[in-house]
Amino acid sequence: MRITEGNVVNQLRKRNERALYYVIDEYSGLIKSIIRKHLYGIEDVHEECMDDILLAIWNHIDKFCEERNSFKNWLAAVAKYKAIDYRRKYCRLPEQHDVEMVYIESPMNVENAVMDRAMRNELEKMLDNLKQEDKELFIKHYIEEQSVDIIARERGVKSSVIYNRLSRGRKKLRSIINLSTIFKR
Repeated sequence: MRITEGNVVNQLRKRNERALYYVIDEYSGLIKSIIRKHLYGIEDVHEECMDDILLAIWNHIDKFCEERNSFKNWLAAVAKYKAIDYRRKYCRLPEQHDVEMVYIESPMNVENAVMDRAMRNELEKMLDNLKQEDKELFIKHYIEEQSVDIIARERGVKSSVIYNRLSRGRKKLRSIINLSTIFKR
């Protein structure tokens, strides 16, 4: 059977390897550009990330819903989030430095520290507009990067409850930001 744009999803669901080759042929450029965008400066993991993206597409094709999205957009989203996972993973690892490299304090580092502190203060002011429980959720999920499932397990609630609280909190923060920009004009 010839794999086409119209039947690639069904063939992937039937575990036809030729459908995966079709995905590679048709979408590798898109996937590589997403990887380059999100993993700029970490070139040595591009191939590994590409393999993981293809594996994720193969393993999670049943989660694709034709009514909600096109296959190309779904594939791009899988690639984006997998690349972001790689960015997080490799940014956390300590870099290996040569013995000859010496850390020199520069004014730019001081400026960056001041900017970081100012941004942290601004973030705290914004989060103070939320209830204490929602503020803790935001910190755990967005700053400490804990998954919603882990947070839900810790609190003994369903993941959907956490998703709803995060969504309402984002909506509240958006409205506060919009109001502050209106009053500044």
